[in-house]
Amino acid sequence: MLARLLSSTLILVAVAAAPAMAGPVFVADEGGQTITTLDPVSGKAQQLALSFAPHNVDAAPGGLVLAVGVPAHEGGHAGMPAGRMVTASERDGALAVKDEFEIGGHPAHVVPDHEGRLAYVTDAAADAVAVIDLGSKRVVARIPVGRYPHGLRLSPDESTLAVANMKSGTVSLVDVASRKQVAAIPVGTAPVQVAFAPDGTKLYVSLNGENKVAAVDLALRKTAWTAPVGRGPVQLAAAGQRVVVANQGNAKSPDNTVSVLDAASGSAVATVIVGKGAHGVALAPDGGRAFVTDTYEDTVSVVDLDSLKEVARHRVGKGPNGIVAP
Repeated sequence: MLARLLSSTLILVAVAAAPAMAGPVFVADEGGQTITTLDPVSGKAQQLALSFAPHNVDAAPGGLVLAVGVPAHEGGHAGMPAGRMVTASERDGALAVKDEFEIGGHPAHVVPDHEGRLAYVTDAAADAVAVIDLGSKRVVARIPVGRYPHGLRLSPDESTLAVANMKSGTVSLVDVASRKQVAAIPVGTAPVQVAFAPDGTKLYVSLNGENKVAAVDLALRKTAWTAPVGRGPVQLAAAGQRVVVANQGNAKSPDNTVSVLDAASGSAVATVIVGKGAHGVALAPDGGRAFVTDTYEDTVSVVDLDSLKEVARHRVGKGPNGIVAP
């Protein structure tokens, strides 16, 4: 993860609106150079072939899905910066690429604003967050943060970006209006991704190098608690009074669990068995299910957050990583 290819691609995919319970889930199949559109109820999956290896996805207003990734021909995890952005739209029930343009850098995660006007992308090559104007298809700013930024999220009120800096062991807080870092909070070894509490008062951080999750009190800008989870935690999500954590492990010794923590105290609620290499986490719009990519099994696990059990596992593309359930 720390030596990913210094190049990028951003995808925008137009999709039709769907009811919350029956809406599609979008998966970045990094190993297969595809984006999967998955019906989480029927398990029907359709892949859009790409010329690069998408790493992460997110959803924007107006039926857009954004994904960032790396050109597969450059090795997937090593190379020179050659970032670009691609747009695609739904046509006769299928996704089709429309446009492509350069953005540069070494991206990992992308998050759009609620207006669908801007997208923020972590750029590990520049130790920065790239700000992309989706209308002009241009990088309009690069905001310096910590070393090797990976995951990022916008606060519920969109005033703050939180960025996990893997090599700094910190989380950067970025003021969205001024586009400046306003705090760098020490959290632990190899933070990978962050998740805001629904009320915006806490930030949860996966510590891949410690097999822990840290909770940051954003008013005090200090760690409130840390809690042990599975091996190699990657993505996480705040689901009401719980935090859902995907534990990937590594290729030689994969983990296959999702840790569920109490959001207030960090105490363990449950450990759910899923597929090998649990990586990405997305919550259903109603908050009742979590969708987890199983990187080493090419599947997505569906976890019921009431029963705290895996209730389905669906085949997707090769090497799924990021996932979103708009």
